[in-house]
Amino acid sequence: MKRIVPVLALCALWSGAASADTTGGNWPAIAQVETATTAELRRMATAFPHSGLMQLRVAQDAITTDRMEYAEAALWRYVAMGGTLTEAGQAVVRPAFSDDRWPLFTARMTYNAAARVAGEVAGTVPANLGLIEGIVHVPTIGANLVSSVTARTVYAPSGRGWAPFSVTGSDTDPRSPEMGSPMGMAFDAERGWLWVSSSVVDQTVEPDTAFVGMVGISPDRQEILWLPVEPGEQPGDVALGPDGSAYLSDGATGAIYVRRVGAVELERLVEPGRLGSAQGMAVAPDGSALLISDYGYGLARFDFETGALDQVAYDGPHMLDGIDGLVRRGNAVFAIRNGVRPHAILRLSINDSGDRVTAVEVVERANPVWGEPTLGTISGNSLYYIADARWGDFGDDGTLSEGAVARPTAIRVIDVSQFENQPDFRR
Repeated sequence: MKRIVPVLALCALWSGAASADTTGGNWPAIAQVETATTAELRRMATAFPHSGLMQLRVAQDAITTDRMEYAEAALWRYVAMGGTLTEAGQAVVRPAFSDDRWPLFTARMTYNAAARVAGEVAGTVPANLGLIEGIVHVPTIGANLVSSVTARTVYAPSGRGWAPFSVTGSDTDPRSPEMGSPMGMAFDAERGWLWVSSSVVDQTVEPDTAFVGMVGISPDRQEILWLPVEPGEQPGDVALGPDGSAYLSDGATGAIYVRRVGAVELERLVEPGRLGSAQGMAVAPDGSALLISDYGYGLARFDFETGALDQVAYDGPHMLDGIDGLVRRGNAVFAIRNGVRPHAILRLSINDSGDRVTAVEVVERANPVWGEPTLGTISGNSLYYIADARWGDFGDDGTLSEGAVARPTAIRVIDVSQFENQPDFRR
């Protein structure tokens, strides 16, 4: 799930968070980018060297202030990181380039946008189930569950199509909360519990009745554990640790929570404002830290022992921002990127402690059948992911936007074993 605003038609970009103290780790302070000065924007672009969105912010500021040489430099950095622009975005930045340099710039974007297709369709979710965001594999039933933002329901495949996976709570106790818009999910195979992010967004139907926090569904699907977050927060993604701890990210404030095994409340690990928009998460291979995708700035690492929040080091050219879903398999993290163009699925090789990305490979990019890829799940060698979440098709209260047409949502699958033992930094 994302929080995005248009940026001079260049792309879509989260709007930023209030400045926050970076005590405990080297994660830089984040300024409110909507009101940041030119100097602040350039500082953040330097502090977050793998954020393509920050380069676009610098370019936007330079175009607005008629400093076209600075705009061109930032845009060249952006395409060097693999970025592209929409036709509308290209029209905005065209004045920053001379007639002889513009064809060179567009040629690089064409190179960056070359489609790379992997995998195939694994199934579809019917159009009448609405806006599908999340997916998780549940080995106990041998199937993938999906979450519908607009239907406020988690669905499982059944003999007659798709059926709700669990009661909402209100069916068994009228005093219980009601599921909000479910987003990310994680399944604890050892204990049999499903953990679901429950949120309120613009597309949430009857938002006043929606629970906001993390929801645990018991193995028999009859007991529900309701774990609320602070008012005004917007939970998005869920990840599971090897000890059964369930982690919850907040896209609105950047907060990170954990539900430890046996606990009946959430514990906040990262305070609001330190991260911009926290999205996908994955526990490091050695279990020492939580890797977090900050939608506007890149990858962060929260150390479980020290509480330090650090940047994940990386020496390569690729953008590491705009990442929605993170799924780890061994020492590889599969990142689903939809916040910058081109949309892509990346394979990030990481060290055991998760403090460094050692290689990046483009698994899939600019697939012409995609809409908006969002979240994924691993089962064996298979990466299943939502290939078209269609956020733009739905407006307030979950209704279809004017001109939008209801259509099924594709689930695609990739055999990720084919990407093992590949050379570093492949295009």
